[in-house]
Amino acid sequence: MCQAGRGWHHDQCERRGSIQPGGHPGRLRGHIRFVLSDGDTVAVVWDGHGVANDGQPYDNSYVWVMRMAAGKVIDGIAFFDSISFNGLWQRVEPR
Repeated sequence: MCQAGRGWHHDQCERRGSIQPGGHPGRLRGHIRFVLSDGDTVAVVWDGHGVANDGQPYDNSYVWVMRMAAGKVIDGIAFFDSISFNGLWQRVEPR
């Protein structure tokens, strides 16, 4: 079972085939709500929507804080709604 805080990263769960945007294999569809930059730090607030492999929708909100150098992310941290994430993994298993 994939749960927040249990050693699985959200992207790993997507790659294992449990979340599909619009019913097609791949990543979540995202909608950026807010971007803030200060020096080499960028914060992005966004919402993701996809369809789980059980055919039910999966929605979550995210905040990514990244440190940039030469146009590339060199460090970062991500936050998301763990209740929504854990609810997904109570319904589905990775393929």
